[in-house]
Amino acid sequence: MSYSYNPLFKGPIANAAIQYVVVPIHNEITQGGQIGISIIWPDAVSAATFALEYSDLDPSEAPYDVLGDASKWIPSGVAIAAVVAGAVGAKVVDVPFVPHKRARLKITATANSNFDIRDGLA
Repeated sequence: MSYSYNPLFKGPIANAAIQYVVVPIHNEITQGGQIGISIIWPDAVSAATFALEYSDLDPSEAPYDVLGDASKWIPSGVAIAAVVAGAVGAKVVDVPFVPHKRARLKITATANSNFDIRDGLA
């Protein structure tokens, strides 16, 4: 296992914009799946809410980058605290058991923001 923290997304997100980030599910077949991501904000003005969503549909039926209805992308129930402007920081999200085929992180910016999202299990 490598700890290179592969980048999943890095860049700006405009205020009120939504950015979807593909989140890899590791060990899906052997262990039911695991997710580990780092969310980094390099400034004191970034602010956003986050939702981890799952889908078992093919990408043609539920694209990663399109708002899907509740039958295509299901909220994971994983609590991810919002980032509120005020300081540079980071947070880690670990999900030890993911019995689904696909995952994405939905980022809704509440200010002009910059984020660096990394895969912590790659």
